[in-house]
Amino acid sequence: MSNIYKDIAEIQKELMGMKIKKSGKNKFAKFNYHELEDLLPVIVPLCFERELIMNFTFTKEEAILKIRNWNTPGEVVSTRVPMPEVRELNGGMNIMQSEGAYITYLKRYLLTNMFLIMEKDVVDSTGLSSKSSSKKKEEKNHETPVNYGGRPKGEKVTGEVKAPNDLIKSVVEYCNNLKKTPNAHSLNLSATGMKRKGLISKTDLVSVQEFTKTLQDDDLVIV
Repeated sequence: MSNIYKDIAEIQKELMGMKIKKSGKNKFAKFNYHELEDLLPVIVPLCFERELIMNFTFTKEEAILKIRNWNTPGEVVSTRVPMPEVRELNGGMNIMQSEGAYITYLKRYLLTNMFLIMEKDVVDSTGLSSKSSSKKKEEKNHETPVNYGGRPKGEKVTGEVKAPNDLIKSVVEYCNNLKKTPNAHSLNLSATGMKRKGLISKTDLVSVQEFTKTLQDDDLVIV
């Protein structure tokens, strides 16, 4: 008898052994990342082999990925993130186009979260292998830190960061209640959701965003 949790665990293990193409390029930070079209052609066949189907749902509150066994639809595993407030991303996109971009990003994020697909931004940085780039990075790290709370900007140590004030603590607790890892990305999404619900002000949201800029990708914020 099929076990949906075992099936997903097998897919996670199989994906760990794959080198999935990364066609996305962040020119500013100089790293490559997985686009949605890189992930779906790999994940969908693995799900199909195990008689699993994926379903994305988007509400005003959250984005959800549900995986079901098509023989026993009652068996469901899901992951979800807060739905950010949709705004026009730039002058060349209307609100509907911007919403499509948000949804594409969230689908990619939900897939990487469900199947434990890692984005090694630092490792994939194209500048790490060159001495000149390493020298520039070292010089940058020795610039005078700007303290936004939690950690001086520019410091490269990763790990647990203690929430510096009650505002950040409330966002971390909100994030924990949603069963999300309190990293920079999840804190920003949670703060956006809290702002939309009137739980924090626009000024508070900006403060949270400034704080998360001081975090590294692997940092976890604790209360």
